[in-house]
Amino acid sequence: MDGLVVAHNLFWLRGSGKFTLHGLSVAYLSGTESSDGQFGKYSQDDVDALRALADDSGVVDFLFTNEWHVGATNRAAESDNPAEVSDSSCCDSNVSELVKEVKPRYHIAGSMGGVLCP
Repeated sequence: MDGLVVAHNLFWLRGSGKFTLHGLSVAYLSGTESSDGQFGKYSQDDVDALRALADDSGVVDFLFTNEWHVGATNRAAESDNPAEVSDSSCCDSNVSELVKEVKPRYHIAGSMGGVLCP
């Protein structure tokens, strides 16, 4: 994991990565896309690193991202999704590609609330 320790057992994750937490596989892509490497942003290198991690191992239980994958509302009944998810401005095509490749059991997006089973 790459990030900053905020408090005991609380981390601000940076970039992308994968770790095991109580037997569950957790992958993450932190922030929004940026080419300048600012904290709270991710780069194409972070996306590629997460792809490589996903290729090396089996099941990913949770994928944490800032934004939803494109088409999130097409995966479940409209009433099951937060109203904000129907707004395509909260969606990211990089996240969409990762969801297709990583195939997480659960996708959790931080910016627009909720959990979605892809």
